Amino acid sequence: MLDDGRYVIAHPENAVLLVVAWLVSADDTASATSLLEHVGPFMDRLRFYPIATKHAEPPADHVFRRSEAATRAVLAARAPNPRVEAQREALTVWAPFADELLALWWPVAEGSVALPGDAALATAVARYRALAARHTRSTSHTSRKTNLGVLVAATLRADAEGGITNADRARVTHAAKSMAAKRGLPGSTDLIEARERQRKSVSAPSHAAVAHVVAGRLAVDAAHRGVSDPHAVVQPVGAEETTTEVPTGAAVPPSVVRTVTLAAQATIEDLHARDVVPSAEVLAELAPQLVGAQHAETYPDPALGLLMARTYRAFRDRRSLLLTDLSAQVKLGELPWVAATDRYRTVDDAARDAAAATLRRVGGLYLQWFGGTPLPNPLLVELEALAGQAGIDVPFVPELAADIFQDAFSRRFGATAALVAEHAGPGYVTYYGLGDDLHDLALHGYDRQVFAILCRRRAERAGSGTSRWSVSRNGMVIEQAQLLTSHNLASLAALDVPADPEATARLAFAEVLRLVRAARRPHIAPYIAMSHARAAGLAWRHVVWFTALVPATRFPALIDELTALVDDISPRLTVALADLAAACAGTTPDTPLLGWSNGPHPLLASGGSR
Repeated sequence: MLDDGRYVIAHPENAVLLVVAWLVSADDTASATSLLEHVGPFMDRLRFYPIATKHAEPPADHVFRRSEAATRAVLAARAPNPRVEAQREALTVWAPFADELLALWWPVAEGSVALPGDAALATAVARYRALAARHTRSTSHTSRKTNLGVLVAATLRADAEGGITNADRARVTHAAKSMAAKRGLPGSTDLIEARERQRKSVSAPSHAAVAHVVAGRLAVDAAHRGVSDPHAVVQPVGAEETTTEVPTGAAVPPSVVRTVTLAAQATIEDLHARDVVPSAEVLAELAPQLVGAQHAETYPDPALGLLMARTYRAFRDRRSLLLTDLSAQVKLGELPWVAATDRYRTVDDAARDAAAATLRRVGGLYLQWFGGTPLPNPLLVELEALAGQAGIDVPFVPELAADIFQDAFSRRFGATAALVAEHAGPGYVTYYGLGDDLHDLALHGYDRQVFAILCRRRAERAGSGTSRWSVSRNGMVIEQAQLLTSHNLASLAALDVPADPEATARLAFAEVLRLVRAARRPHIAPYIAMSHARAAGLAWRHVVWFTALVPATRFPALIDELTALVDDISPRLTVALADLAAACAGTTPDTPLLGWSNGPHPLLASGGSR
């Protein structure tokens, strides 16, 4: 497996015996024996060996969102849409039977006979019962409110009792004449043509049946690669793939095409162009594949590098925990089998430069594509890993959970605030009134205890109303920490991550508008509206940051452009833009727009209240 690379590391511990094998091949028997002794007690409950596969991994610069094997499983599990299949049954089974009953009862409706013949009734009843036993999706034949239901009920009564009531006869006459008026008399050209049109409308195979055919084109064990050519996978059904449900030449429906596209294997930029990377969270899912490839470059031995890259990706895919008391997640280097290979790793200038380039690439894509959304913690972890590989000491701060927040911040929050003082535009500092607090932090060496005190004081001034524990109060304290640190926007600036302030400000404001529209939809649940409004307030911070970096010659035009987009969505946004314009001119607003609030959110108010 080490030689040909055809193995899958689904969980980090799957790499142990491969590491042992590599250490033995490197004549490091002592390390191999030590590692075996370390993991030996767990052999009965953990799998320390990989999964064999015949498939090669994708190129280093290619990523995929969903593996080929996972896509096959999704398609194979797709079930028919019950409503579509009910409609298909209604038009192909019960509509023709309705025509048979119409022909049976039409003479009665015309008044030429009192009842259909006994033999004809018995035949109709037998056919009905056979159809009803096999075709149960549609229920139109069981309802007395439908024309078909009226004719079925009359047929069953006439056969069982030898006659029908006058009320039944009236209902049969009305139902039969309504059916004839709508589509034509029994056996007429109009009726035949109408039924043919209906048959053609539902003649296409179900999406589920086609999905099952497409699933057969994908490998069941390709768990660590995507689909290199999605277009080839979604070609029309071939002659050798034809089934009783799917004819030759059947087109693959858009829903199946979309599922296959999600498994596309390409560069991250190409996947975004195909709309496979719709959010910062998805970018965070893909980033470990790029970082893992970068990690492999630090091992001179290609086999070991490939093994460590796959171990890295499996490690990032594991479930994480919410920890209290500033506790940290276990780190990759703390795994015994990774630590055993550390001395075979070489981080030279070329590796550092490559890591720095990947760092700026990933950070730049985040700002270019999702500059209006907070940096997700999983993506932050990958940027930190790249910074570590590049030998760059720039802190990042995670997004904290308000429900387990314990009024404490780690040292890196203060260090990140120092970057804000260095890289923020004056308008950002003025808008949020950060000047004095950043000055106080600098005087105290950006101490984390002082940082926490300032965040609590600022939250109280912003309206938290209490120092007692509550989720909303915690959220307001955390938001003040995000303002003082810019929630990593200053860190990205310190790394020289490429960004177009004007374009990113527009992108962030578009996200604000989207969230406000969602929050103000009619009949939306109050807690959902508040959640959208809170997210809009957090996205507004990005608008302020990047607008404050726009050159003074372009700033007025940008504010006018954004103001015109507000329309009547939210008066508070118009006020916020006016306040931002004043802040860039040096005036701090009385009440900046925030995300968290202790009470009704200002973005949900009907007036222009601050």
